[in-house]
Amino acid sequence: MYFDAEETIALLLPTSPPISNVELRLALAEFKGKLPDDATVVTTIVFDHVLPLLRTNETSSTLQWHLDSLIEPLSALIDNKLFLEADGTGAQMLEVATLLIKAILVRPDNEISYDIADWYGYLADRILYSDVLNDYLIKEDPSSLPGLIALAAPLLPRYQYGVSINRLVRNAKYSLPYEINTKYDKNARKKDFDSIDLPVALALDASQAPQTRRSALQKCLKVIMYGQDSSATKQQKKLSGEALLEFSAIAATLVENQDFPLMADLFNSLIEAVNNRATTLNVKEKYDWTVDTLVALGKRFKAGDMSLLDGENRARTITDLLGLSSTHVPSRCQEGYAAIFEVLEKFNDSDITSIASCYYTAGENAKRGVMLHLDVLMRIARTGNQTAGSIPMMLIYSDKEAFLPFIDEIFESPTLLPTFIAVYRSEPKLFLDKLPQLLPLLQGSTTADSASNLIIGIVATQPEQYSTEEKVTEITDALKQSVAHTTGAIPYQVTRVWSSIATASDSGRDVCTPKIVDAILTLLNAPERHPEIGETIQQLLTPLASIATFHPTALKPYEAVLETIREDPVVQQGGVKESLDNVMNSLRGVSLAALSDKFTSSMKSLGINPDDPFFAAVNETLAKGDIKEYDCMLSYNWSQQPTVIRIRDSLVKRGFTVWLDLEQMSGNVYVRMCEAVLGSKVVIPCMSKTYEASGNCKRELGFAADQTNAGKKIVPVRLDDGPFTWTALITSGLLYTYIGAKQVSNDQNWEEAMDGLAKEVSAVVGARHPPSALPPTDDQLFEAAVQESTQKQNLNLFDCMLSYNWAQQKAVIRMRDSLEQRGLKVWFDLDNMSGNVYSKMSEAVLGSKVVVSCLSTTYEASGNCRRELNFAYSQVPNGKKIIPIEFSEGPFTWTNNVTQGLHRYSMTETVIESSDLWDILMDELVVKIRELVSESSAVIPAVTAAPANTVPAASKETVVVQPVTPVTATVAVSTNTAALEARVAQLEQNQDALLKRISELEKLLVTQMQRGEKQSGVLSGLVKFIKS
Repeated sequence: MYFDAEETIALLLPTSPPISNVELRLALAEFKGKLPDDATVVTTIVFDHVLPLLRTNETSSTLQWHLDSLIEPLSALIDNKLFLEADGTGAQMLEVATLLIKAILVRPDNEISYDIADWYGYLADRILYSDVLNDYLIKEDPSSLPGLIALAAPLLPRYQYGVSINRLVRNAKYSLPYEINTKYDKNARKKDFDSIDLPVALALDASQAPQTRRSALQKCLKVIMYGQDSSATKQQKKLSGEALLEFSAIAATLVENQDFPLMADLFNSLIEAVNNRATTLNVKEKYDWTVDTLVALGKRFKAGDMSLLDGENRARTITDLLGLSSTHVPSRCQEGYAAIFEVLEKFNDSDITSIASCYYTAGENAKRGVMLHLDVLMRIARTGNQTAGSIPMMLIYSDKEAFLPFIDEIFESPTLLPTFIAVYRSEPKLFLDKLPQLLPLLQGSTTADSASNLIIGIVATQPEQYSTEEKVTEITDALKQSVAHTTGAIPYQVTRVWSSIATASDSGRDVCTPKIVDAILTLLNAPERHPEIGETIQQLLTPLASIATFHPTALKPYEAVLETIREDPVVQQGGVKESLDNVMNSLRGVSLAALSDKFTSSMKSLGINPDDPFFAAVNETLAKGDIKEYDCMLSYNWSQQPTVIRIRDSLVKRGFTVWLDLEQMSGNVYVRMCEAVLGSKVVIPCMSKTYEASGNCKRELGFAADQTNAGKKIVPVRLDDGPFTWTALITSGLLYTYIGAKQVSNDQNWEEAMDGLAKEVSAVVGARHPPSALPPTDDQLFEAAVQESTQKQNLNLFDCMLSYNWAQQKAVIRMRDSLEQRGLKVWFDLDNMSGNVYSKMSEAVLGSKVVVSCLSTTYEASGNCRRELNFAYSQVPNGKKIIPIEFSEGPFTWTNNVTQGLHRYSMTETVIESSDLWDILMDELVVKIRELVSESSAVIPAVTAAPANTVPAASKETVVVQPVTPVTATVAVSTNTAALEARVAQLEQNQDALLKRISELEKLLVTQMQRGEKQSGVLSGLVKFIKS
């Protein structure tokens, strides 16, 4: 905003248009450069603006707030020969001098700064010395001289106009009734001002004079700046730190003060000085106040007060505070970023760019603050601000779910759209209603590839909606014209769309089957054949093979046409020929096993001989008319059943239909296996060492591999690191999903692995929606199993159960063997786990008097371990005992709460590797278990508390434990003789148990002493050997 010289001083008058105080100070600072060298203009400004301004002293605080910023403008006007030597201005000069003294100079020192006193005293001196004023008082208005002298003389020790007063008196030949002290000591005056105590907190005190409050901030600013200078003394640096501490205590409150806009310029300078100090000095200081200050500024901006940004550096203060908070208080900077980004739209484009740039150097907490106001960023991004717009582009990759509510806005943002659809290109279910918007994107170089992928997925997800001639034509024409399509004879995207629609419904088959057949004939009859014609025809035959298998009557009208192309050289190529043979064989109902020597040979190479009953099952299955269809089947060895069941549940939760032998295996096992392979679009082999060794797994996967010629897809999963031999040959070149201990033991890792597996399955069967009625959660299944287990009357009883994560299985198996060798009855999942996993877990806890919890980082992350230990904890009031053993150093969170107050044994690598230390630990453990078994009351299976909620999990990271309150039992005194005798017998029994325990401890002590002596002897011999 520009103001010329005449307008600038007028801005201070009550009648001027309102502008912010920061803008006003900026205009006053630029005044001198705007003042023309014209006596008329100069005197006009003084007469029309300066004098009215000085007259408002008693009625307006504006002048008092701006005395410091008026120094330069008034100096330019009054200390100007164009004014001081102007004819006919004596009366105005007298009024200016009088008002300067009355409005400013009479104020006590603590209400003005040294600069104000020095400069305004100097201006008064210049006027009083002026010949024009002297002549006016002598010749035109001598009666005003006594009043002026009486006003000015008492202030002479404080200001430097004594010489001018003496000159005026001499010139006027005025006889003074008293002597005037004209002595003025400038250095002494400065010391007077420096000695005034101005704590920075005075800036908050509305009862103080405006310049007192500003001076308090100015003094604080100077002290901070002196301390960060390279030549600063140790004392100055110390004072600088103290000043920073004082300012930090009031910064946020200052922003909230109603007079903050009148001090905002000094606040900006202070923040800049603090930021420079933090950058240049390696000092440890607290900066929590920066976050509180940003929050206060955010509230002020939200209320519409943006005056802070009217200065030269505009958003510099905000960026400095954001930088300080993210560097020095990263744990809290989320609050500051949230406060500012909430009101980011109120800033101009340049300021938004500056503020948004802070994000790129900030940490994870800053990102969380920004994410709270993603809607604001989205609106700014749509305006085209590149810097702010690039933040959502970054966030999409790490927090893509947060953008789901903004899909409509993203489609209106050319900046964000390419990134968004690239990130979500494998999740078409989010774009089911966006097909019309996606089709035009096929023409954009940055969007075509992702858009085509999404379009294929959308069609595959809900093919019935696109099973009309009009829709199919619209989509395939757009795909053919896409800049992203491949160089194949027909874009693979088109064949994918045809395949999805043709295999989804009767109407889809009716529309797409003739298109597919016509496309094959067109390619073969083209004058010049495309070099990739064979690959394209094989792709087109894949959906025809599926139709021929499941709906042969729909393809019968085209049988003769397909037969005519059999002898074409292209069709005679290996892969194409096999694909066409699969189609024709399915149409004619001929058994693949009877026709294909290759199948028999390949199965024989796996060790399955031609006389194996599996071949008869294949023939029987192929002869069947209707086979139930599934999206996928899980082929696995039973040793991995708990993990595979979890995989099944995760896929079902994502909307897939899954074949698993737990539910579908009845009758002829081989027939059921063949039906599963034929009826499933995808076969998922869960490969492991035990899978490699399984004959049935060879039959299943070998048959699935043969069926790939008919469009079957194999999506492998690896449950361990093998080694893999025959499975590696079958799955060579296929992308596999790894589900090992890291995935099984951590929910987040598990879900990521399942998302990857679901993505591979979706690529074949199309995207699926989670069912509206989701299957029960793992916690719900466990609770149901607990309730069932508590109703059982004859539970198997054990001294202890071993609760562990499979990552520690090797050491735990050894521990089981050691405990059993020492006479304990131990529940261990490898020995006792069959049937419902959760039922076995709950029965184990209920039937074991002691639960030995093998704690580790993977145990902490395991959902089943959490359920097991929490359920055991809920049974403590019923006599259950818990023994924790640490297999790693942690960190431990919820397990700490569950085992609080219990002695923990340590199973270190040293213990595992040393047979002596292992035996010592096992001996101690056995003694402890027997002690607890003797103390434990009988197991009470009839629990009433819901086990899964006994120790509710607050989050993945934390489990909140409700401690069991000790129950104080009141022993009633009885005179009944039988009761007393029973009590005595019980005490004698307890005494026997204690004596037995003492005996065991004594034996253990002797054993340990003997081992210690043995180790000491070995060490002594070793020392002697070294010395010799």
